[in-house]
Amino acid sequence: MQKLPQEIREKALAEAREILITRGYKALTMREIAGRCGVAVGSLYNLFSSKEYLAGCVVLRDWIGARREMERSAQSAAEPLEGLRRIYELMAAFSEAHAYLTDVGVPRPREGEYSYARQHGLLVSQIRAVLRALPAWPVQEDEEVFLAESIIGFAGKGYPWERLESSFARLIRREREE
Repeated sequence: MQKLPQEIREKALAEAREILITRGYKALTMREIAGRCGVAVGSLYNLFSSKEYLAGCVVLRDWIGARREMERSAQSAAEPLEGLRRIYELMAAFSEAHAYLTDVGVPRPREGEYSYARQHGLLVSQIRAVLRALPAWPVQEDEEVFLAESIIGFAGKGYPWERLESSFARLIRREREE
């Protein structure tokens, strides 16, 4: 029985994710993914134009899932610090799962629509949007940017929430008092 393109795509994404997370970007090959999916390499290239595109699809899918969970956590939080903690933990989990993105050899766009600076700016704006969903969010725009950058940077470096919680709490309290 012939496999449908959507079935192959889903299987390829799952297999690529497993390789990326366990062995890193350099270990990802279209040949291995095709073999795991039981299709010819050319058939895989019909679905994913390159290894970079396949890896990008994996990261994007995981990011969309993490962001949705962040939004749910923000909306269901009883108070801002509780929601902020959960957002931070989800960002840390995403960063840990995709730690290979900081490896040497992972392609990084340098200019144009997909430049690092543009992508980072989009990430900051998405985190800020999630923060605004927190209950009684008291933080002004410049502090919100600071918090978004802190979440991205510290979570990406593996800092434990406990080391940052008091600083975040002071910022939120100060904003409420003003």
